[in-house]
Amino acid sequence: MAKTYRLECYNLNTNLSTSYRATPWAPIPHWVRHARQSRLVCRILRADGPIPLTMNTLDLFAAAPEPAANLLPCDGIVNDYGLLYPADEADRLLQLLLTQISWRHDEAVIYGKRIVTARQVAWYGDAAFDYSYSGTTRTALPWTDALLAIKARVEAAIAAISPTRFNSCLLNLYADGTQGMAWHSDDEAELGPETVIASLSLGATRKFALRHRRSGEKRELLLQHGQLIVMRGATQTHWQHALMKSTRVHAPRVNLTFRTFRSLSSSS
Repeated sequence: MAKTYRLECYNLNTNLSTSYRATPWAPIPHWVRHARQSRLVCRILRADGPIPLTMNTLDLFAAAPEPAANLLPCDGIVNDYGLLYPADEADRLLQLLLTQISWRHDEAVIYGKRIVTARQVAWYGDAAFDYSYSGTTRTALPWTDALLAIKARVEAAIAAISPTRFNSCLLNLYADGTQGMAWHSDDEAELGPETVIASLSLGATRKFALRHRRSGEKRELLLQHGQLIVMRGATQTHWQHALMKSTRVHAPRVNLTFRTFRSLSSSS
């Protein structure tokens, strides 16, 4: 039986995705060959055998990221560092985090009513920081060895552009595309002014959107398995961000946001 590969291509113009089943001997369809012109991002979702080199070249058609480039037009800075981990290492980390992190369903107070979200979260740090957001408070757990290793790799990756030593990490687990994150800003006082937040994605590709608070202007990007972006400068003051839902996504995603948390009592 011939080996098959399932490609998923996401059209950045229409926000629609299409799946294509191929073999190493099948001709590449026209819409995949011209992915650059039609603004498609393509990746191999599944393979029942080794991926041939010719197929591997279809993994991502987007141009190589330029970490120093600002993805925002004004009032903030977002840098894209591309894939921090290769696929096999990202796969291993995803499974490790899914099984070893102390996940708990998040809680929020909305219009005075406490709700429990489908999304699960975890909060880790250098100390037992109390982090209050959405009407609830979480106390940071001690770092795991895996999280410390990831943190060190993130800090090394961004050192040339925005050197930061992070002391905490908020993790979110989205079981599938029916779970997302509404528009918000990470502007809690404990994070300080012009905070630096490094966001690492593992698992399913999801659409991440930013929206200017005053003008409503938007920027969108697909965050892939192993991809690192950094939000810094005045981003949290002037922009909101969200993880968009999609019924087409059936795999989990883990997002790690490394932060610099400060105790208000000690900083006053």
